[in-house]
Amino acid sequence: MKKTKLDMGALAAAVISTPQTTQPTAPSKSGAMTQASGSKAFAQTRTITTKKVDPKRCRIWGAHDRNALWFNPTDCADLIAGFKSLGQQKTAIVRQVKNDPFFQYEIIEGARRRWTAEYLDMLLEVEVRNISDTEAAAMMESENADRQDISPFERAQSYDRLLSMGVFSNRESLCESMNVSKAQLAKMITSANLVKTEIIGPIIIKLIPDVREISITGAYKLMQEWAKSDDIKGAIIQAANNIIKAGTAPTATKVLKLLALAPYDQPKKEKNTYYTDTGKPLLTGQKNPNGQMVFTVNKVADGVKKSDIKKALNEALADLI
Repeated sequence: MKKTKLDMGALAAAVISTPQTTQPTAPSKSGAMTQASGSKAFAQTRTITTKKVDPKRCRIWGAHDRNALWFNPTDCADLIAGFKSLGQQKTAIVRQVKNDPFFQYEIIEGARRRWTAEYLDMLLEVEVRNISDTEAAAMMESENADRQDISPFERAQSYDRLLSMGVFSNRESLCESMNVSKAQLAKMITSANLVKTEIIGPIIIKLIPDVREISITGAYKLMQEWAKSDDIKGAIIQAANNIIKAGTAPTATKVLKLLALAPYDQPKKEKNTYYTDTGKPLLTGQKNPNGQMVFTVNKVADGVKKSDIKKALNEALADLI
């Protein structure tokens, strides 16, 4: 039987979408002051410049672990209320940006604070520090230890960005700096690739718009299945189409499970076996995915008559009509 290569692009066409992002704009001036302070991410005490700046002049570091989905009035409601009643209670950590006409600073800590200040049309209080990418990564990881809102999938995406941006030269150095095992990092990177992989990535974003709900275990299992074969890819895409056509809204966990199990939840292929008058199996017919019947002639044993063969073929042809 000739094997036909699946057209993944055609199968996925109904569910592919492209997410869009926007950049903050419009600069403004601000004042400055200087104070001495210690950093929880580093043992030494250093002089830190503290000033109030226009949040529109602050971009978010490319390896930041905070997904842009956080930047809305609901997920920043606590900060909005606090800014209004008490003002900004904690400074954002930034570093100077060079050769960028739109931005003067880069946010290392305080992405939600930056958004809230812009939302309320307030200046953002920042601490300007001269730190490297690896120091910034260590500082971000230190902050993670004090908060529970960053999801495991966001963390996995951040690790993936740290590697792709060259902040760490290899996985071993990232593991050492972030205190994560090689096995766990490998699982996280594989999981993060779920939303980056061609065809399946846009499908997942369409089915699970809030990627913060994606579990590492669910994403990892699905990526393992996706890598096996084109046939399995096709089954996963078809299952995704079925979910969308049903108009339901399963949880992220349910979606990932359904897609990972899709290759093993297919209806059994129809088989018909045709026998001789003496009860010996002679001919087997099986439908392929295109609905065509493919016949396999068993080894003809001694004593099988031509009439037996003709009878089996006639029965098989009759089943096709």
